[in-house]
Amino acid sequence: LRATPPIRACGCSDHDVLYAGERRLSVTQLAASADVAADAIVVAATASADRWRNAQVRLKLVPESLAAAAKVQLGGLRATELLAAMAPGAGLQVRVPSIDATLDAETDGRSIVRASLVAAAPQFGLARGAGTVDLGTLRLDLDALRDDGSLSLDMKQFALGALLPAATGTLRTRAGGTAPALELHVPSLDLARVRETALALGGDLAAVR
Repeated sequence: LRATPPIRACGCSDHDVLYAGERRLSVTQLAASADVAADAIVVAATASADRWRNAQVRLKLVPESLAAAAKVQLGGLRATELLAAMAPGAGLQVRVPSIDATLDAETDGRSIVRASLVAAAPQFGLARGAGTVDLGTLRLDLDALRDDGSLSLDMKQFALGALLPAATGTLRTRAGGTAPALELHVPSLDLARVRETALALGGDLAAVR
């Protein structure tokens, strides 16, 4: 790559992605570019498709090293359709018509990997059979850190409408997933709403009734 011209760009439009002979994704527009220099290789791409409104990806690599940083931004991801395509015929369906998400990740190329995820959806719902429940807005803010001795997840915020206005938590383990330690903080939980949701989705089940 370092022997190529400093900047290269390419693009395409109106392409379908097939899996097992079925169309899974239709890309309406895709553009990508690469900036190759002695101290860094930067790749950037933007895309629009029928499963999301817009997407942006930026990847930075350090030559002669595994150190890297990446950022992915998704706008208007139609998660309901994506989840249905991944698990057709699932008994319990998650309905998220649109979600915005940003993922940041970086590594030193040796032992440390950091990542953060922020996601928000104006509407989150569940469906089972003829029963549907709209739980309201969803927001998630999550950090992750992995080194050669441990893994930690820090959920800085999880909110789901009036059902769960705010929750935080941490999960820490040693290398290999041993000695896990989980801590959750749920200041408020609408138990009446939990019961209504359970009956709406599983009222035909004896364990729920």
